[in-house]
Amino acid sequence: MNSRVYKWVVKTVCVSALTAVQVALSGAAAAQVVEEFDFAAQADFIFLPVAVRGQTLRFIVDTGSTGSVFNGRLRHLLGEPRGTARVATVAGVEEIERFEAPATKLGKLEIRYDRGRVYCQDFGDAFRCPSKPIDGVLGIDALKAFVVSIDFDEGKLRVLDSVAPEPGEGVPLIWHKQRGFLEGPFALATLAGRSHREFLIDTGSHSRNSGGVEARFFDWLSDNGDLDWLGYTDISSFSKTATVRQGRANSIAVGGFEYRGAVFDRMKKNSLGLGFLCRFKVTFDFPNNVMYLRKGKSFDREDVYNLSGIHLVRRNGETIVHSVDSESAGSAADLRQHDVLLVIGDTKASDLSMFELRQRLCRNGSCRLTIRRGHAELTIDLRLGDKPAPNAERAEKDADRGSQ
Repeated sequence: MNSRVYKWVVKTVCVSALTAVQVALSGAAAAQVVEEFDFAAQADFIFLPVAVRGQTLRFIVDTGSTGSVFNGRLRHLLGEPRGTARVATVAGVEEIERFEAPATKLGKLEIRYDRGRVYCQDFGDAFRCPSKPIDGVLGIDALKAFVVSIDFDEGKLRVLDSVAPEPGEGVPLIWHKQRGFLEGPFALATLAGRSHREFLIDTGSHSRNSGGVEARFFDWLSDNGDLDWLGYTDISSFSKTATVRQGRANSIAVGGFEYRGAVFDRMKKNSLGLGFLCRFKVTFDFPNNVMYLRKGKSFDREDVYNLSGIHLVRRNGETIVHSVDSESAGSAADLRQHDVLLVIGDTKASDLSMFELRQRLCRNGSCRLTIRRGHAELTIDLRLGDKPAPNAERAEKDADRGSQ
């Protein structure tokens, strides 16, 4: 975007947001709760019950997705496809089918999708867990009309008729149009005391670290000593998984809030995910382009990262070691490529989502694994502690491991 146009857009959004903030702080009457939903605050996603054609489905709240997506196994609810679309995901560009949107309700609220369309894609094994089915994604196209409050301390998501009094500090939200689609919301943040950058506010990012930093910016911060390289981790879209670098930044500041020691993945764009947002009570006033932040009980929660050096994939219901970093805890425990993980601690691997599995590899201490190697079952004690040494032998580019 032309720099003059960009500055005008930011100024216009900020003036609009400031007006909305002044209204919110002017002693307005208490906001009314239109709908209220419980969610598990420490889970990998925020799920909401969405009603479509007489069925109640579990959809993820994903402000980082420009469109709403149905799991491929629900294709029969959508009629005939109306074409395809190419979309950018955390693991690369993917092609998905486009459909006319069915009548959809969130509680008593009618969902109106952008241009009356939704999308459908087969969700890969990385997102399959029998006890925690994922039926779809409720994107920003479905949420933009609402005021949404997310209280991570209470585990409550509320749709409000207006912003409640004393919602916290207002941060302007910025939007862009890309090929006719609304992209956003973005907020300005300062990383390691450097210049303001736009960060996508992404409630669909299910890592427990703070988010992602655009690759060139990540490398520049690392080269200048503002970001400590920690090693590698795995990220998944609905059909692909990629391995990316992780680093700990000196600080991240949004509005008047500063957090030190935030962990970020090296990504295609800057983003702040659930790992950052869960430090606050967040109110999205989407109609007025403002995000309000108020410190929560978890504000000082420390970001976690992969301490194992193990990279897992899920194929055909099995959890498989794809690779093991040299000079890592996994290498020291003699874990090998193609080992099949059966049990971690006292829980079957098949009973855990990939997010939950990876979280268990971020905790200090001893972790007992049962694996299958060939025809033999082995018990391995994995000792997790200091950060894994960055492996110079790994490729510089993110390693796309293909369909999962």
